[in-house]
Amino acid sequence: MPVAYQLLGRFFGPSRDALSVNTAWNGVTQVAPQLIGLITIPLLLRHLGLGGYGVWALANTVIVFGVSLDGGISSSAQRFYALHLSRHDASLAARFTASLFALVGAATVVLYAFGPLISRVVLGIAHVPAHLTADAGFLMRNIGILIGLMLCSNILIGYLRASNRFRRIAISTVLAQLSLLVAIVVSANSLTVAKMFTLTLIQLVVLNAMLVTACLSHLLQVRARLLSRAEFKEFFSYAWRAQIMNASSLAILQTDAIFVAALLPIEELGLLAIGAQVASAVRTLPLFALPPLLSQITDAFGKDGLTSATETANRRNRTWLAIVPTYTVIAIATVAFGIRGWAGALLAAATVAVVLTMGNGLNLLTGVATAYVRAIGRPGLEARYAVVLVVGNLALSGPCTYFGGLAGAVWSTFAVQLAGVIYFYRIMARNVPAFDRGLGQLRPVRLLLVAGSAFGLGLFSLLLPPRSLLTLTCAVAAAGIPALVIVLIARKEGAQQFLS
Repeated sequence: MPVAYQLLGRFFGPSRDALSVNTAWNGVTQVAPQLIGLITIPLLLRHLGLGGYGVWALANTVIVFGVSLDGGISSSAQRFYALHLSRHDASLAARFTASLFALVGAATVVLYAFGPLISRVVLGIAHVPAHLTADAGFLMRNIGILIGLMLCSNILIGYLRASNRFRRIAISTVLAQLSLLVAIVVSANSLTVAKMFTLTLIQLVVLNAMLVTACLSHLLQVRARLLSRAEFKEFFSYAWRAQIMNASSLAILQTDAIFVAALLPIEELGLLAIGAQVASAVRTLPLFALPPLLSQITDAFGKDGLTSATETANRRNRTWLAIVPTYTVIAIATVAFGIRGWAGALLAAATVAVVLTMGNGLNLLTGVATAYVRAIGRPGLEARYAVVLVVGNLALSGPCTYFGGLAGAVWSTFAVQLAGVIYFYRIMARNVPAFDRGLGQLRPVRLLLVAGSAFGLGLFSLLLPPRSLLTLTCAVAAAGIPALVIVLIARKEGAQQFLS
């Protein structure tokens, strides 16, 4: 971990100690679920079968919909907690917490009450095999409990992020994920789709218990006092715009799953879930820097105003666009080789992973820009970007899946992400011209050379058998060697010259 701090600190410049430490711990938080997910997929495929895994993937899709469509609560919590804490208003922070938990409690009761209806609707849409219908129905009827627990954890995580306690979040997340992994391994021989509900419930209970302990000093100040009408109106005005952005993430990650479940065999949904899991893991790694950056930019805005927040965001964005595109092209070039070594010669899943990684790479370019508009209280700009993603994905995913199958579904998502990023950069230029979009940091020739090198090295893995540790190691080396060369070049040139 100290080595990670030093590497991150080298690139993040001023205030690097706090930011690099928080980024490293947030990286642990983001990577742990992805890593456990990658480890458990072969186990679940072996014991549930591709059809059973497809049903579990369908349940996860419904959970993601429920958590994402929370009215913008989860994505807005950190920003408002950061503002309240920067102004030393503990009383308002306590009332904010009481209000959010009241909303989540009511939503959980409603979702559980409508469980039977949710079950009928989902099973009426998806092509679930007869022998899995009972387990799938049980999952859907009780899925509101899992959604409610996840929303509670999001509120607590928002507070801990705002107070820069990223280590507490990381420890809680790792322990919860390890509890899930242990439970799956212990239950492997008797594992069923319905039993996955119990195992996930254990994981979420562990996570929330750990987070409550981390937030205890704050939670002890919470009373049965809610936000005033004016305060709630301010929060709602921000949150509903953030909700639109959540909907865009939903459209990118889950709309394809819904149409594939409705139009194609459930096994195709399983293949989509495998490729999407890998692409999501690749996307997650750069994102672990954004929550600490959001807190930092929001703190600058709360204390010193717009100019200070803009200067901070510009500096971070130049660094972001010097590093993230290189990471993305290496991932695109090698992700298919990695799937072959990890899950076997699943060509469809590898195609999904490559195409979604391409689209996610485009979306990653806007990372600091979206954090900036949230921090300065202009989520409407991000919301307009989100509308393009939502409308585009809803319009294209259905017909592209119908005519093009699984490949058509993911290529439509890539096309929408490309159009959305172009649109977002245009509205940023018009509405916040002081923000430096940092596109001058892109080096096309260097990116092509790095991608070609990584792909060429990855070809050696084809000489080895699929689904083996040696093949996977070869694929990882194909990605790691070019990345190491770039790091060494950056160190030789000096960080300032490399980033200029």
